[in-house]
Amino acid sequence: MGPALTALACAAALEGAHLVTALELTTRVDGRREQAELRWVIRRDENERGVAPHQSGWMDYGHTPWLNHHLAVVTRRAGQPSVRWMSSALELDGLFVEGDDVIVRSKGTLTRYVFRGWQLERSERPPDPSLSARRLAARFDTGLVHLAVVGDVMVGRATARALDVVGPERAFAEVRPVLARADLRLGNLESCFREGGEARGALDLVAPPRHLAALDALGFDALSLANNHCADADAAFSQALLGDAGIAGVRGAPWLSRTTGASVAVVALLAWPSTREALDAALSSTFEAQLRDARARADVVVALVHFGEEYERTPSAAQRRVAAWLFERGVVAVFGAHPHVQQPVEQPTGSTLVAWSLGNFLFDQEGYGSADGGTEEAVVLEVRAHRVLGLTWRATPFRIVGRGRLERVVR
Repeated sequence: MGPALTALACAAALEGAHLVTALELTTRVDGRREQAELRWVIRRDENERGVAPHQSGWMDYGHTPWLNHHLAVVTRRAGQPSVRWMSSALELDGLFVEGDDVIVRSKGTLTRYVFRGWQLERSERPPDPSLSARRLAARFDTGLVHLAVVGDVMVGRATARALDVVGPERAFAEVRPVLARADLRLGNLESCFREGGEARGALDLVAPPRHLAALDALGFDALSLANNHCADADAAFSQALLGDAGIAGVRGAPWLSRTTGASVAVVALLAWPSTREALDAALSSTFEAQLRDARARADVVVALVHFGEEYERTPSAAQRRVAAWLFERGVVAVFGAHPHVQQPVEQPTGSTLVAWSLGNFLFDQEGYGSADGGTEEAVVLEVRAHRVLGLTWRATPFRIVGRGRLERVVR
């Protein structure tokens, strides 16, 4: 499991951690059988350099601050818990005991570990295959969800033609591994689908139904249809088409999903134009009731919001009003779209986050003059949200190349 903290260092490391589950284990130390407890915990790892010092070297936490899974071996001395060993950050979504061994589940894969001394070591022996189906289906209430969220997705106009040439596999080869890290993938669909797929002017972003394949290749779980480009008829057609592909088109009622560790509600809101009358209509009593329902049914509530002014790099007063209203009603993360350029990501508190605008993710605005290159900048925003520990986030930048291919930016 990689480098681990020594007992002295990791005793403090469990402070403030959220306990998912604990298993009783037996190990052999200096010829004696010893009882220990294996704890699966989630904690907020914070270190500017991505590592934390300890007596035997360095422990890799990856990106920080970040909510990470850890395993810790705990014994009791004079009735008090003593941490003997702690793993580095893990991708972990299931934990089981098989005899004296431990089975770890990560992204649909089961791996056996043996308990030697006070540590876990990976075993080449596979887990019992007769138990695999039950273990793969088991749910653990971690309270944690990992989201990957993007901005405006448009698969019509010149982007449709570019995708016809390059194909989704090549176009998205660099971004798919980043999206695949998450439990859920969300975005704003600017190009609703229309039967026949014929646009009615330059600003009609409608997409031909064949390019549903592009959204499927990106692995989206839910896309907002609450924007100024999706007319009612097109939105209804798109919702049905997306649903057939296993993608939720969110418009109106909240979309609820249960991940391996937590329940999530996604709401979509059109809060544009930025007039008082339009915002009052958007922040209605009906929408407020939908938020109450979402809060009652989900651990985490997030909002995909279409707001702000096109090509502006800073959030407007109207955006701030909408975000504050949503936070007051239990939304923990607000993800903005519409400006077509990126605006800052802010955390008003440790348990709330707003990405004012995620800009374009897939669009044909290459070389758009007034945006100074901003319309070609894409980003995948990853957020880990926990119902007790709050939120952490990280951003991976991309560039839209040739109006249809996403190329990772290395900084």
